[in-house]
Amino acid sequence: MDPNRTIKPKPLLSVLRGALDRRIKQRARDTMVRNAVEDPAKPYAQRVVEEDACDFCRQLGTSRPVKPSQIASRYHQYCKCHVALFFQETRFKDRFTSKERLEKLGITIEDGASPDDWEKRTALILASAGHRIRFLKEIDKNRRRRSDIKLNGLNFEFKNPTGDSGNTIQNQLLNNFYGNDGETFNPQSSRLVISNVRSSMSMLDMERGLAKVLSGNSRISSKELDYMDEIVLVDSKTGRVRRYTLK
Repeated sequence: MDPNRTIKPKPLLSVLRGALDRRIKQRARDTMVRNAVEDPAKPYAQRVVEEDACDFCRQLGTSRPVKPSQIASRYHQYCKCHVALFFQETRFKDRFTSKERLEKLGITIEDGASPDDWEKRTALILASAGHRIRFLKEIDKNRRRRSDIKLNGLNFEFKNPTGDSGNTIQNQLLNNFYGNDGETFNPQSSRLVISNVRSSMSMLDMERGLAKVLSGNSRISSKELDYMDEIVLVDSKTGRVRRYTLK
């Protein structure tokens, strides 16, 4: 190092602050990963990014969930990314067997309603975010397509896709409009809850898929989209809930 070189205090302070920020956050990340590796429930891990993340972080944040020992460990200064864990659904089944337990959390199930474990898990995330959920029974003897739940008093249809492509959100809307026959316009509901409890999609993936639909760059026509009132995205990995009012 040149002894005559002058070190400017401001850049040096900035470097030190950045290094300290990364070191403090890294300890929490390492602890999360280490505990996950040792957890007998064998959870998977995924890097979660914020809306204003850089391109490097966004690329890592959209990767599939992996074993904790395989998750990318590189983080830059002032990085807001964190590690989220999720477990196999079989580990949660006991949490869904008690109707009384669900009711204490603000989730009610009408007599005759039969929500599956995926729907209950999505409901738990919504309830933890302060929403009221009521699972509806199928009243029609012909099992006519209708909404699954009332969310804060409004009818919503649950969608828990297994797909993780850029067209997954589009496909859920088409299924809501046409069902399995794909021809007769017979919507279940003008309001949808779409979650990733069965998928490796991140919240960012779901938002990108919805943005593609709203921009008109999909198979959804403007007439079909005009039918929709609201779409709620639920991220099972972080517990985030985001609502999009379309009217």
